[in-house]
Amino acid sequence: MSLEQTLRILVDRLTFLEQVVERQGSRMNNMIREAKVIEVDVKTGTARVDAHGVETDLVPWLQYAGSIVDWDPLSVGQRVMFFSPNGDPAKGFILPGGYTDDAPQPHQEGEMSSRTIGGTKLETRADSHSLETETYRIKANVEIEGNVIIKGNVDFSDGYVKHNGTVIDDTHRHGGIVKGGDITETPV
Repeated sequence: MSLEQTLRILVDRLTFLEQVVERQGSRMNNMIREAKVIEVDVKTGTARVDAHGVETDLVPWLQYAGSIVDWDPLSVGQRVMFFSPNGDPAKGFILPGGYTDDAPQPHQEGEMSSRTIGGTKLETRADSHSLETETYRIKANVEIEGNVIIKGNVDFSDGYVKHNGTVIDDTHRHGGIVKGGDITETPV
């Protein structure tokens, strides 16, 4: 083999190695990126992000999906972290997170969980829960042990209230009714 052929082989190998290093650098750069959500597809649980100039395809965001299942869809404009472990953005996923000037942290308290969705706010502390909302619907049997304080009206329909085993509704009656200032007997 001539010197010229040997040099050509070395130049070709160096060119190839430079390309490999460049691809690896690009892949490493794409492994973890701060990004902004630009599109959300709630039907497929995927979103598209702009990761500082790299626009992804629709890729999934992380959620709890085992015996506990969460559903927290992303919002357009939301700050996220984009991960592509092998450096290929098409095989990446999104991790929600990060407060911004447009979405600041809701409080500066430790040991409290806070969740706000629209006009509804839920706060949980070690010894209490607080829920602020326009309408709260419960479809369940509810058992309360402790005192209940209601500030406001209570409206009932299609049901009754029972006190010490006696139904108090629009059909209950009292005995011993006498006109005047006498007190009636207990409901019958």
